[in-house]
Amino acid sequence: NAEEFTLLSLLELDVVQYQEELVGISVRATGEFKLKAQLNDLQEVWKNVNFVVKPYKDKQDAYVLTEIDVIYQFLDEGQAAINMILGNRFVKSMRNEAETFRKNLLTLSNAVEEWIKVQQQWMYLENIFQSADIKKQLGATVSKFEQVDKYFKQLMIKTQKSSNCIKIVK
Repeated sequence: NAEEFTLLSLLELDVVQYQEELVGISVRATGEFKLKAQLNDLQEVWKNVNFVVKPYKDKQDAYVLTEIDVIYQFLDEGQAAINMILGNRFVKSMRNEAETFRKNLLTLSNAVEEWIKVQQQWMYLENIFQSADIKKQLGATVSKFEQVDKYFKQLMIKTQKSSNCIKIVK
């Protein structure tokens, strides 16, 4: 019988004295494997999380972010998942990778918050600075807005072309 042979072979090798240590190694290896799989799954999910942009007022050179609530939902779930991974006792072998991913999610979260503020301000001011009267009255301020307008439009075109959230913040 194969089971008896294996047990006898183990007894002959005097491995029984190391049973507790071997079980510990096995438990740690299994825990690390499962945790690494969770981290890989989380990273894989974020490879497919993209910003959604739409043309602003049917203009070809101006876009705005939409569906931000979806990004926030992914961020909440992602941050909870990475915090659970970092809190796990088997994280040691992958701590640097997990910390880097956590940092990317935090950076993305902060960037999205600021991005939305800038977008709201830009949309408000873009309407105001369309007026010829305003342009005449606010001379120097107009050129400042035009700089911001140019930068914001370039950012949004870049986002429209390459919309992956994690790649944008790296």
